[in-house]
Amino acid sequence: MTTSIQNNAMPRRFAAVILVAVFATATFQANAQPIVLSIDRPFANAVTISWPTNGATSSILEFSSNLLNWQPDATPVTVVNGSYAATESISAGNKVFRVRCLSGCGSAYSINVVGYFNLQVPANRTVLFANPLDTTNNSIAAVLADVPANTILYRYCGGCSPANSGSWKAASYSADDDDDQILSWGQAGSETLPLGEGAIIRNTTASPFFIAFIGEVPQGTRTNLLAAGYSLKASVFPQGASLPLLAFPAEDGDIVTQLSGTSFLQFFYDGFGGIWDPSDPVVNAGEAFWLLTPSSKPWIRTFTVN
Repeated sequence: MTTSIQNNAMPRRFAAVILVAVFATATFQANAQPIVLSIDRPFANAVTISWPTNGATSSILEFSSNLLNWQPDATPVTVVNGSYAATESISAGNKVFRVRCLSGCGSAYSINVVGYFNLQVPANRTVLFANPLDTTNNSIAAVLADVPANTILYRYCGGCSPANSGSWKAASYSADDDDDQILSWGQAGSETLPLGEGAIIRNTTASPFFIAFIGEVPQGTRTNLLAAGYSLKASVFPQGASLPLLAFPAEDGDIVTQLSGTSFLQFFYDGFGGIWDPSDPVVNAGEAFWLLTPSSKPWIRTFTVN
């Protein structure tokens, strides 16, 4: 199934529109380089979005909270070391960015979309989650670098070798040495959190905390392999929607279990009627769910933003 996100017009919320330069009509050059965005985290509570000046001579930085509706971002754009750059504080919720080109580039929009997604982990609670954004380093140590001491991560190894199939893999973010008290994930820190794979995180403290996932929105055609039996799964793409809208390959006998607060919600697929009972499961971006399925199968989707 191919899903294309359309750009819906939104009322302008900001009086100031951030322009590198303003032109009435967009013009593109056949030999111009496409705009490629980068995102970095210079401080714990801020991100910097940048793109080369040799690409866009006239462009607008836009943002969205849902990959559907876009509007100009109010963050000032500066030139730093040959690149346009905008640094802003990380706020609650999700925020992704693209650049709309008006002149001097080879396409109407940046070829990629970057941003951040926030996951709240309540006090003394457990959350099923998945890494929603792609980075050059999807290791546990890199993706889960800012969690409190004694946070516990569980991964279900349903797709492991037969000897380990159905086992749990646990890791704790704790001091690796009593002398230096440096917090780390230990040997598990070098393992990855692949897109589409679910995990469980446990907050052992009396205060809630947020995890800010920072990176690039995956696009194109992706395949998420679903193993027979139990597994923890999520959409490869950071979209919140019902499983039918996410092109989930349901078959008779599939059972999906979600964690809602401290309660579990279960959904059963009737292959003869072609419906979920009691209703279609709806998952949020970055939310994982338990899947029990009779047979192995691929979950294939094609997704583009622009």
